[in-house]
Amino acid sequence: MITSDHIDSNGGSISYRYLDTGEPWGKDGSIPVVFQHGLGLNANVWLPWFKTLAAHHPIVTIDLRGHGGSALSWTKDDYSLDDIAKDITAVLDHLGIPVCHFVGESFGGTVGLHLAAKESHRFASVVSCSTGIYGQWLTNVQQWPNLVVEKGIIPWSDELMQGRFFPDSVDVSLVRWVEKTQQTLSPKVVAGIVRCLLGTDLRPELKGLKTPLLIISPEASPYVDLRSAQALQELVPLAETVFFPDARHGVIMSHWRECSAAVMEFLARIEKRRAIL
Repeated sequence: MITSDHIDSNGGSISYRYLDTGEPWGKDGSIPVVFQHGLGLNANVWLPWFKTLAAHHPIVTIDLRGHGGSALSWTKDDYSLDDIAKDITAVLDHLGIPVCHFVGESFGGTVGLHLAAKESHRFASVVSCSTGIYGQWLTNVQQWPNLVVEKGIIPWSDELMQGRFFPDSVDVSLVRWVEKTQQTLSPKVVAGIVRCLLGTDLRPELKGLKTPLLIISPEASPYVDLRSAQALQELVPLAETVFFPDARHGVIMSHWRECSAAVMEFLARIEKRRAIL
């Protein structure tokens, strides 16, 4: 069963997709996996991951406010993590999902960690990919709000692309899709999200978080300093890290097979542990 729809949230229309490949007469009870992409992408970036995960879990993908099918849902100059978190919980409430596994990429991971710290009862686990937790540990992005406003979306997109993949490391069709997707954004959206990230410090609220956490960390992201992954490992007792030394910021795309396999193995362990308890 596949459902694509929109819901009203926080003054805007948020697009989501729900996929359940389980038998309609079955009572599997598998916990849904909610995917939230980050700045510049849309929910379709997760489609390759479905080959690994959709046979085992219902899947929910959400277009971030200002992106994809939620492109028109950006009416203010700035949004907070709370604003974006409300979009996610609105989708969960609409679908009647009390507990989920959450997979977030870049800004999507930042929002997911913030939400898990506030409403840990709703999260069986969290996976953060290429995710920053402290604005002062972000690198090479401080100029983006001015760049995108003064020079437009294409110069910003070109700069971001340089840090997504190593040269000639992925198929050119993927590069073109990412470029095209990024260039659909409004400069207002890019500037607002980057300002939100630069003002973020999740360290106090994540200290002692009891939610199981898998950290997927590319060692060569020019935007997220490795201190974020190291700090998460120290702050969250049930955290574990998978490092990809040959990946840049776009690890969920360049290494989707390895990433999705690591997540599948992680979720299987979490659900086995929950079944015992």
